[in-house]
This record gives sequence, C-alpha cells and structure tokens, in this order.
Amino acid sequence: AVAYNSSNKALEISNVTMFNEKWEKVAGIEDEYSAGKLRIQKLVTGNMGNNDDTFNVTVKFTPKEGTKLKSTITGETTDNTLGKVEITGDENQKTATFKVKADTKVIFTNLPAGVTYTVNEEQANGYDKPVYKTNQNENVNSGTITTGNTDQVVITNNKGTQIDNGVFMNNLPYFLVLIFAAACG
Repeated sequence: AVAYNSSNKALEISNVTMFNEKWEKVAGIEDEYSAGKLRIQKLVTGNMGNNDDTFNVTVKFTPKEGTKLKSTITGETTDNTLGKVEITGDENQKTATFKVKADTKVIFTNLPAGVTYTVNEEQANGYDKPVYKTNQNENVNSGTITTGNTDQVVITNNKGTQIDNGVFMNNLPYFLVLIFAAACG
C-alpha cells in the first residue's frame, strides 16, 4: 500500500502484504539458496603411465530446465603449476577448462542444487580411453548437484604394454634347430 506523506510531499510505501503461489497471505518470504560442490580427481595407471603427463579436461554446467545459472562458480586446482581453471559461458551454460596430471584434484564450489554437470577429457596420446567414476558409479561422467553434498568424479587413464619375457612358441623350432646343430657340432 502507498500513502501520501504531506511533510515530504511524496508517495511512500506504508505497508507490504505478501502472498504465496496460492494467493494466500503469508508473513514473510522463504528464500533458500542451496549449493553443492564438485571434486574431480585424476589417476594414472599402467606400467607405462607417466605421472607428469598432463591431460585436458572440460566440465559443462547446465541449470535445470526453466532456470538460469546466475551464481558465480569457482574452480580451484591443487596443482598451481598447471595453470588456472578457466570458466566461461552465460546463464544458460558455463564451461570450465583446465589441465590435470596424476593425483591432481580440482574443486568447484557455489554450484546451485539442480545443476547438471558433464565431465569430458581429451584422449591423450598413447593412453587408453579415459575411464570415469562418478559418485561410485562406474563409466558415468555426469551427475546433478544436490544440496550440501560434494559430488566426486575420478578420471583414470591407463597406459600399459605387455613386457616380453620367456620363450615364445613361435621361436621354439629355431631354438630346437640351434640346440641340435650345437649337439652335432
């Protein structure tokens, strides 16, 4: 309600009445902001894996349908030698790009509840295809943020080879001929 204040000679708000979505009168506004976190961890396995190799990772954050992503998402890495986490985009989608190596962790904070994320890593030369584990779910690289929780994505890269050892059956006939020739000699 608005009333005229004769001393100021201006209109002033004299009282405010609030209603909920059912047009019922309410005493106050319930406004709750719920945020969660996302932690990404890097593992390198295999007998040829190099803990100093770097990998390029992209994370896309998308708000739930009918909403906008207005919060300021922050990303911090545990290895500052790899550079900063770059976050670009608008209210419809934000994209984070960064580098990781073995045992690096990247933590995103201020993620509103209901935001979905998708983690993708560029396949590195000589390594198997990346394997994702999201919140204990194998081969899953996406999820949805829930209130007050920290989601975790583990990216594993394997680089291995079979090491030759022992006698192979395809060489056996040649070894037998050599042994026979040595015995005859």
